[in-house]
Amino acid sequence: MRNKHRSIIYFLLILFLFVTSCNITKYVPKGDALYTGATIKVNDSTMSKKEKNKVVDLTEHLPRPKPNSKFLGIPLKLLFYNLAGNPAKRGFIRKFFRNLGEPPVLLSNVNLGYNVKVLKNFLENVGYFRADASGDTIVKRKRAHATYTLEPGPVYTINAVNFVTDSSALSRAILKTRPKTLLHPKDAFNLDVVKGERSRIDAILKEEGYYYFSPDLLIVNTDTSIGNHKVNMYLMVKENTQPLAKKPYTIDDVFIYPNYRINAKYSDTTHDKSSNLYHGYYIVDPRHKFKQKLFPRIMRFDSGDVYNRKDHNLTLSRLINLDEFKFVKNRFELSPNSQSDTGRLNTFYYLTPLPPKSLRLEINGDTKSNNYVGSAITLAWKNRNLFRDAEHLEVRANVGTETQYSG
Repeated sequence: MRNKHRSIIYFLLILFLFVTSCNITKYVPKGDALYTGATIKVNDSTMSKKEKNKVVDLTEHLPRPKPNSKFLGIPLKLLFYNLAGNPAKRGFIRKFFRNLGEPPVLLSNVNLGYNVKVLKNFLENVGYFRADASGDTIVKRKRAHATYTLEPGPVYTINAVNFVTDSSALSRAILKTRPKTLLHPKDAFNLDVVKGERSRIDAILKEEGYYYFSPDLLIVNTDTSIGNHKVNMYLMVKENTQPLAKKPYTIDDVFIYPNYRINAKYSDTTHDKSSNLYHGYYIVDPRHKFKQKLFPRIMRFDSGDVYNRKDHNLTLSRLINLDEFKFVKNRFELSPNSQSDTGRLNTFYYLTPLPPKSLRLEINGDTKSNNYVGSAITLAWKNRNLFRDAEHLEVRANVGTETQYSG
């Protein structure tokens, strides 16, 4: 009998979903249609079925907007939205169903021309330089579906990669990165790979002192005139690159402010070198909150070191992992001692301390498999800077009880 009742409930539920799904266009405005999604078709007799499927897989996520989401083929969220009734009416129940659901995605929100441009640009970015695309919609019973037809044409592959250089130190540094380039002959042209190559070179240059350099200063020109659907690539530095970005930098002076207050009316950020120098670092700490010997053990940059991103990030990580500072801020400033061929950077570390002492109360409850239940209270006191050298002292006091409730 119970199984019979369950079958009836399932049948009624399916019947309800079927009936309501037949009426999902009930609140679609007059003159508009419910957008049900897009289909990508590839029209190219020179491509194999596998190649066409690959193009479809690459592009099917691009058209916008996305249609209403579905569960087991049923737009459940749209159904819940429709259960709220007329969108102009208000009420707690109506608001509940509208929040639970989603409004219908309408054909009027679909911009065919924009989607065609997106599809065409994407194909060009992955090597289909002669790609074309078109779009159309079919409307039936207030439901609309978009179809985009792609004509990719032949894919262009890399014939040769040339690093265009001159006699500058920057060009020599870029040329040294060539053995591990991401651009290889016979590979299909791909704009994302080109961007990845620029980022790869920038990361290497950052390790060699080129602090002001950026990936955007590299340009890759392409030449498709060689024929046979091949392309020659020429990687070079932009002509309008500023002199600051063309030279490596070394560290000049390092200033550390271990008691910096972000919201204070006044924080001591003096650059006075007369009395703050300790082992090559200018430590500005008038209140002597920390011992000076703490910082040379942490810092990775010494005066005269070549700037590199690895030591930059490692120093910040060490300062954060001390669990002494709420905020750790770092900046670099061009030093007056910079020269024409090699620049120098002054380095500043602004450290905002955490409260040195803290008290924490924890209340826990637990159960065990042998039917014991219990509770515990933990009181923890912590000093983060006991002897002014970032030492941590933590004292805990625990009290608890446990009892067997059955068995």
